[in-house]
Amino acid sequence: MSKLMAVVWNVNTSSSAPTATLAQKRNEVLAAISNAGVRNYLQSLVNGGMTPHQALDHLAQRWVDEANQRDPFTGLVPASRADALEAAVKAAANWAWSAGNPDLIFVAPEYLFARSGYKHLLSGGMLISDIRSRIESISRQFPHVLLFPGTIAYRESMANQSVRARVRLFEDMEFWKKAGRSWVDEENRDKIGQIAMRGTDHELAQNKAFAYLNGQKLLEYTKRGDFHEVTRSDDNGKVTYAGGSKSGTFHAFGKLFGIEVCLDHNMGYAKFSGGADYDVHVITSAAVKPVEANEKTVGSQPGKVGFVVHASSSKSYTQVVRYAGGLRQVLTSTWEDTSAGHGKLYGYQLDFGVKRQDTGPTVVAGKVSSIKAKFGG
Repeated sequence: MSKLMAVVWNVNTSSSAPTATLAQKRNEVLAAISNAGVRNYLQSLVNGGMTPHQALDHLAQRWVDEANQRDPFTGLVPASRADALEAAVKAAANWAWSAGNPDLIFVAPEYLFARSGYKHLLSGGMLISDIRSRIESISRQFPHVLLFPGTIAYRESMANQSVRARVRLFEDMEFWKKAGRSWVDEENRDKIGQIAMRGTDHELAQNKAFAYLNGQKLLEYTKRGDFHEVTRSDDNGKVTYAGGSKSGTFHAFGKLFGIEVCLDHNMGYAKFSGGADYDVHVITSAAVKPVEANEKTVGSQPGKVGFVVHASSSKSYTQVVRYAGGLRQVLTSTWEDTSAGHGKLYGYQLDFGVKRQDTGPTVVAGKVSSIKAKFGG
């Protein structure tokens, strides 16, 4: 298959703890009083009846609210987020059909399923099972769509998982020793100690990405890097994040796919893991700046074409990049849509050029792909 369609969903799923406090912003207001605009605004509040102290706190609170603003999407419960995902995939699938090439890659940003705008971690168990079932159902509805539904962030009991979690942390330490990143070693040792000394109520935090095609799971990938996976609002001193230790690769549509989640890309997990370069390098992030040196596609090789497909909470970072013979080009979307009700969809055509580049078996191809293959299309 020399051509595919791709849609990336830019929706603000940013789910970090508040980034600013009233005290911090009050100090910033004080430092900005030399600015005429700030000074005049404060004076207008005083003229309106506030004391200087009240005026200062009023402006500081405004700045706090602006700094900690979250998108309405982060206030949705999981079922409503799944509804938005279904609407987005439907719009993308319809566009691909109308464009005459219905085999489609759909990528949503990290934390598509998380607790709120200030907490990451959903409760585990049946809730996560229900989310997974809904994603599978959406995938079955659109069997020609290779679906990357962002990530699911959750917490569950550490019971029967402590040894496995500590092994993953140790493997991560060993992985980064070759790169000389000692801070990873120190951080993971602290986590191993926390787990070893845990109580019966200790929990394991997880942030997992998936890929589905025709209702079947092709990939389950646990985010390897830890960037505030347990937010300040989540943290009760009894929960530890233990990332994955395996690379996320698989074949579909005759192509080799690889995935990274946010910090994973910034740190270069895919690059440092070695192995074959990807035909399509998928990145799902809350917000991570693309790092060219860490983009891992066959397009870096002479005569090869590869793509980096990145869905992010940040519009600036949401993009599709084409590599051809080592030349990097950020593509311009050929379709945009807002019918999902949250964020914006951007559509692209991925032209790989010659069919000879196609690699590996096609895993669980969609119905359209199967028909095309049968008749030599």
